[in-house]
Amino acid sequence: FGLGPGGVLLCLQASDLRTQWTTQDSLGHYASMITDGRSRVLTLTDKGGLYLHDAASPRPLGFLQLTAESRHLLAHPALVGNRLYLRLGDKLVCLEL
Repeated sequence: FGLGPGGVLLCLQASDLRTQWTTQDSLGHYASMITDGRSRVLTLTDKGGLYLHDAASPRPLGFLQLTAESRHLLAHPALVGNRLYLRLGDKLVCLEL
């Protein structure tokens, strides 16, 4: 998984690094990603969106808009057990998954 030109999320084939799919819409200019090591990725965007994608499809399995404000979310989230820790502006937020 990675962020491609124009801010689209893309999924690459592990065997040959060819593009398997890309999202149609831009996720932003920056994104932090955490993968489960198999087929899923959790993506936090600089637009305040939190997406869950599976390698099988460009359609998100889940989406949560964390903030409506236009803030730069440049800190990488941390996953500890079933808790996701995020920095939103000057706040630390914990989400139970």
